[in-house]
Amino acid sequence: MNYGVQKCVWTALGDITANIIQATLVIFVIGSFFSENPNFLNFFKWIGVAYILYLAFDIYNSRPKEITTNYVVLDFLSLIGYALLAQKLINWINTKPRTINTISAGVLVIIAVIIVVTQQY
Repeated sequence: MNYGVQKCVWTALGDITANIIQATLVIFVIGSFFSENPNFLNFFKWIGVAYILYLAFDIYNSRPKEITTNYVVLDFLSLIGYALLAQKLINWINTKPRTINTISAGVLVIIAVIIVVTQQY
C-alpha cells in the first residue's frame, strides 16, 4: 500500500519464486530423505502433534482479547480490496483466456524438466 502496485508486483514475483524454491526442496530433497528414513518422519510427526497440542493448551488458557473496531474495519477493507483485485483479474483472464493456459502449461513443463533432471533411478 505504501509503495504502489509496481512494487507489489515485484514482491509477489519474489514470493512466488521463493514458494517454487521451497516446494522443489521439499519435494526432491526433504521428501526423498524422509522416504528413505521413515523413523525421522515419524519422530517429527509426533513433535508436530505435541506442538499443536501445546498451542491448543496455550490458546485455551490465554485471556481473550477485546476486538477493536479499527481491527474489524481494516479486515473488512482488506477483504474488499481482495475482491476488487479478483474482479480485475477475472476480467483480464476473460479478455485473454489463453494467457492463463500458457502460464499453467509453462509451469507444468518446468516441473516436468525438474523431475527429469533430478530424479534418477
